[in-house]
Amino acid sequence: MDCLNCSPSMFKYLCSFLQIPPSFLDVLLSFGATLRPLDCGLATFCREDTLLARDRHRLALPSCGRSGYEIRHSYLLRSVERATSVPSWQWNIRQLGVYHSFDIVTGRSIWVTVKGNDVIQERVREAVSANPDLQAGSPQSISDSFATTLEIHQVILDWCDESMRWCINDIEKEIRSLVNKAKNAKIDSDPHFSDIPEDIKLNFNRAGTVNSKIPSRSNTLIGSIYSGLGQAHNFVKRASFGKGAPAATVSEKIRGAAAPGVTMITPRSSPAAQDPVSRMDNLVILDMFSFKEMQKLQGIAEKVQEALLMVKLNAKVLGQIRACYQEVMETKVVDKIQAIQDDCRNDLMGFLARVQHIEASLAIRAEQLDSLLLLVRDGKTLVGTPSTTGGDCSSRPDCVPY
Repeated sequence: MDCLNCSPSMFKYLCSFLQIPPSFLDVLLSFGATLRPLDCGLATFCREDTLLARDRHRLALPSCGRSGYEIRHSYLLRSVERATSVPSWQWNIRQLGVYHSFDIVTGRSIWVTVKGNDVIQERVREAVSANPDLQAGSPQSISDSFATTLEIHQVILDWCDESMRWCINDIEKEIRSLVNKAKNAKIDSDPHFSDIPEDIKLNFNRAGTVNSKIPSRSNTLIGSIYSGLGQAHNFVKRASFGKGAPAATVSEKIRGAAAPGVTMITPRSSPAAQDPVSRMDNLVILDMFSFKEMQKLQGIAEKVQEALLMVKLNAKVLGQIRACYQEVMETKVVDKIQAIQDDCRNDLMGFLARVQHIEASLAIRAEQLDSLLLLVRDGKTLVGTPSTTGGDCSSRPDCVPY
């Protein structure tokens, strides 16, 4: 087990000595190098207290400070951290495995954390160095030791949500930079070809040479319309202004007054509607939305889905942790825990309130991600091909081929 910096035999010895239950292996096996991500969004919580176990099922080791009355649980959480492993994206989902036990008679705590970097290790060290009561060797009662474990839990659980806001902001920037390209193209109602003379209609439908500044799309509606517009401009120029007329004059008269014998296109949607040339420019914005950008939008949608699942599962685990300690505070079956309940009631209530606050924050992140997912889907529908928007649309007058 190279990623744990210890051999399998050493790890087995460690688990046996610390009496770590086999259920922790489910957490441990989610780590390791893989060609592709596994356990999509996995987050788990397992509680195996010995407070209510029969005496013959408890293993008391007084020489090791163990009475057999322990609060024991393990959990796996995931969160986002900044990383450079992916060149095009600065966030990666990281996971954290934790095993914790607390002996309610001796006050002895055991912490085992598994993570791919030392972020949690450094934070626990900072918390210990900043609080003299957390340092090893300091005189503490059992209640003080229990309150200390709650503080360590808070350091670990805060990690779940601390970077989600900034990750969501970066995702939103990526989405809007792609979707706004198509959304900001103002496309009015369809050009009313019934108002165009028959000879110009023929030019619109006839294949021609496209302006060199416009990408070659002779097999699309945009290419055909631009070809027709180019020939229509030449027709109006010859009919009304002569071969020597300046280009600016031609454009002005085409957009302004109607030429003799030519009926100009008047949009029916509103007086302020765009003229056909500007309308074609806006259609080109949609037509030039590359397949690479569609792939990028799909990749972002997958990131949003993964982050959404992670946030929801984390919230469930935090709810289980809160319920576990809520039960510890309220149980009346075990007499040995009464002192902890009396002395640490305020600490427990503060810890439960903090966990509930993180749960509420994760619920907000989930709503944000749901909104971004809808934005991605709307963007894909706006600029999608017929295959992504529900069948062939060539028969519809408002269809713009991709």
